[in-house]
Amino acid sequence: AADFNQRLREKGCSAKVTAQKVCKIARDEDEVREILEAIWKDPEKAEEVLAEAVEKNKEVYDFEKMMEDTSPSEKGLKTPPLTA
Repeated sequence: AADFNQRLREKGCSAKVTAQKVCKIARDEDEVREILEAIWKDPEKAEEVLAEAVEKNKEVYDFEKMMEDTSPSEKGLKTPPLTA
């Protein structure tokens, strides 16, 4: 990822745009490709592309946050061990 981030810098993207952020923001592998392609074509708009993807996938993030907020381990509850 570090090499790809370096290529993004060389292409003209700001340091705020990283391969890791793209992967975290994207809904799936196809969207990772789509976002990276858009960034590669127009690096000056890279932050805008990421912001649009965040907004587009807001429901997914809200759901993930809700799941994290209600995880049993965070409430001091332990899940029973799996038995074979």
